Amino acid sequence: MAYLPFAPGAHLVRLGLTGGAFDREVFLLALLQGVLLFAVGLWAMAAMYRLVRRKGILGRF
Repeated sequence: MAYLPFAPGAHLVRLGLTGGAFDREVFLLALLQGVLLFAVGLWAMAAMYRLVRRKGILGRF
């Protein structure tokens, strides 16, 4: 379950709220997933922006 998106972050929040010990590996996994999802989102937005500019449909909105 640790490889599902946002599961490590939710686990860290739960540990923080219950006073659990800080787990460095889970933190690094959550950080890696966050950076990876951010990069995929930027790539998707850039691809859609190129598509909209190429088709010229941005002015319709």
